[in-house]
Amino acid sequence: LFISEYVEGYNNNKALEIYNPKSTAVNLSSYRLIRWSNGSSTSDADINYVQSLTGTIQPKSTFTCFLDKRVVGATGADTILEASLLTIANNMVTAGTGAFYSPNYNANVEGAKMMPFNGDDALSLQSSAGGWHNVDIFAKIGEQPTNGSGTTNPTGAWTDTPPYNDGQGAYLTQNKTLVRKASVNAGVTVNPTLFDALAEYDSLSVGTYSNLGTHTCVCALNVKENSSNGSIAIFPNPNNGRFNVSSFSNGENFQIENIEIVNLLGETIYTSKYPFGQKGWITLDSNLPKGIYLLKAKGTEKVVFEKVILQ
Repeated sequence: LFISEYVEGYNNNKALEIYNPKSTAVNLSSYRLIRWSNGSSTSDADINYVQSLTGTIQPKSTFTCFLDKRVVGATGADTILEASLLTIANNMVTAGTGAFYSPNYNANVEGAKMMPFNGDDALSLQSSAGGWHNVDIFAKIGEQPTNGSGTTNPTGAWTDTPPYNDGQGAYLTQNKTLVRKASVNAGVTVNPTLFDALAEYDSLSVGTYSNLGTHTCVCALNVKENSSNGSIAIFPNPNNGRFNVSSFSNGENFQIENIEIVNLLGETIYTSKYPFGQKGWITLDSNLPKGIYLLKAKGTEKVVFEKVILQ
């Protein structure tokens, strides 16, 4: 399992989506989430920051955890979730594909401080198989990024500019939604030296909840071709269905002979062929409905994948 979406919205609008790339269902009772608060490397010793999971993730499917703030008229630290996120959460909980956690921050019980994460907190998904260990790490455990002034008050976040932790550049983990790239098929198990969020996540604007409940992953598709380790560039992304695809991948400008767009069911729903090969920028006008898709660019020697989001 790995974290497939990170939602850090205003106030209490927080969510974490977990994806099961396996071909069999996974019981979550042997998994837990940890919030490594404000640069701590010992949060796993405090039950407040540890949330045991319950439920089941079906094959190639997701399970989403939400911050439990549902009281109408609540203010301050207990402000209710935005209506759109609350509707999504309630529907998922009813369907068994989501759960509410951490209802009271000061309850001093398991998980009370796990889901109210901020942009300067690292997170990890752990499995108990063979003793608790990280199967996916979000951000960097033991590091608290600063703001642009080099302080932690007001709260900072990891950014898009190296070394990503000093407040220089655009915030990526505060007031943002991050969706795991389709090319990622396993979690980060070793604490990174630097956390470059854009290496594995697509950044969407704050308050974007429409992708929760689905995830596009190369590992979920019946792809027979050998994929390269590189990725192509798509611009703009997200887009309205008209976008550009670059043939530059993994340090080389390769010839694209065929482009396919695949939906979440693994069905090819758009194809564009280039019999003599195409290099540079290719403009597509897919005219597809809004949603998340996987774009597959084929050349003579390799196949390259990238997620494309239509809004």
